[in-house]
Amino acid sequence: MSLFFDVWCDDGFVLGSDVRLSGGESKFLHKLCVSGRSSRVKCAVAVCGDYPEVAINSFVDACARKDSLREIAHLYASKWTERFSGTNDYSAVHLVGFESDSESNQPVPQVWFWCNGKTDGSFHSNEDLQAQLSSFSKFIPINNHIPQKLEEAHRDSLKNLKDERQAVTTYLSRFGPIFTWNGDMKFWGSAVSSIGAILELAKHEKRAWIANDLANLVSQCLVFLANVGNILMPSSSVGLSPDQQCDVVILRSGSIERVKWADFN
Repeated sequence: MSLFFDVWCDDGFVLGSDVRLSGGESKFLHKLCVSGRSSRVKCAVAVCGDYPEVAINSFVDACARKDSLREIAHLYASKWTERFSGTNDYSAVHLVGFESDSESNQPVPQVWFWCNGKTDGSFHSNEDLQAQLSSFSKFIPINNHIPQKLEEAHRDSLKNLKDERQAVTTYLSRFGPIFTWNGDMKFWGSAVSSIGAILELAKHEKRAWIANDLANLVSQCLVFLANVGNILMPSSSVGLSPDQQCDVVILRSGSIERVKWADFN
């Protein structure tokens, strides 16, 4: 199942992931992926669940074929839905990047989120996931995670990217950084609640978090979760590289930095 973190902050996004491909100790995979140098869009993806390599390959293909974040997200949504909708193969994905507000020429942070599993262990129906895909005809599709959260918080409709940028700036200044995650709910839901207590303490102790500090914190949390999981669950799906490394990426508007990148060799 594995686990990833996605942190939203004023400085950009921090993605962190374990690197174990399966329950086996010697199988590893990078489950974070960034757009290539030739891509016009700086974006990144974090995946977990069954067949993560399929989810990664779909992202690489979408980045190669499309020239805007929204187009990449739409093509990715089509590929992901075609593969995982109507199956019992669990998959969860966060795609992060920035859109440009044409009026102000300012970057607008965006998170696109897909997950076919429910918290009770069942799966969303094919009809539900097809409806999510069809919502790309709207300005804010169902999978467009940040503005969906903002509309829930503000109870107002966001009409354009300028509205989104103003809302997310206000939201992050009040509540940020925002820590989100996805992974195995049976064990990691409980484990991450302890991490949540640490992160809440961190938010109260240090309000001006920057991405590099958050990247270090995310790395330490992943190491903690992986090692505790290995003690409590010998078949744990969350694991580090042979030298105890995870993957952590920082995405800022216009730049991507691999802060930590596990070596499997």
